[in-house]
Amino acid sequence: MKDKIVINIGYSNAGTSSLNEALTLLGYSSIHDAWDIYKEDNPIDLQDRLIPFYDNLSNDRNIFYGFISRYNAFTAAPTTDSSILESIIEQYPKAHYICTKRNHRERYKSVSKRTKLQNGRRIRYHDWIIEQKERGVHIDNVLKKNLDLKVLEFNICDEGHGWKELCTFLNEEIPKVNFPHLNKNIHRKDNK
Repeated sequence: MKDKIVINIGYSNAGTSSLNEALTLLGYSSIHDAWDIYKEDNPIDLQDRLIPFYDNLSNDRNIFYGFISRYNAFTAAPTTDSSILESIIEQYPKAHYICTKRNHRERYKSVSKRTKLQNGRRIRYHDWIIEQKERGVHIDNVLKKNLDLKVLEFNICDEGHGWKELCTFLNEEIPKVNFPHLNKNIHRKDNK
């Protein structure tokens, strides 16, 4: 297992599955949305799978207590929850942080396909966009207070970021395989 800790603090539905696979290919023990903790056939839903992380915080333990011995890269929930961003940074100031980005319209399409967001109904597009912009301002403000952090803004979906950006940031050799593009929307006109 690599000695670096890599934590995605950006947006979900912004290439996090691809990032998770890329980190795995680079030799990191990476966890995505807490799905890797349990067997795939386990019927526990995502929110229940996240309970151990939030329990750690509420019991004054590091968020990754009990996981850091097995994993060194965390690419989605709970690390994409901006409400706990300051706690994560305080607990892991020497980590390599990746801030995944993607245009909000495409993220909304991706999220709304799979998720009922509020009281069994999808949140209205306009309200969701406002919420995401506020979240982005919060992330930016937290990062401005922590300028000594190692942070990579990473946009796989819109800007085509891949091995070059990721490996330069992590000081890793670029693998001789294509960068993984999981969950790619085959219907997008600009799909490459």
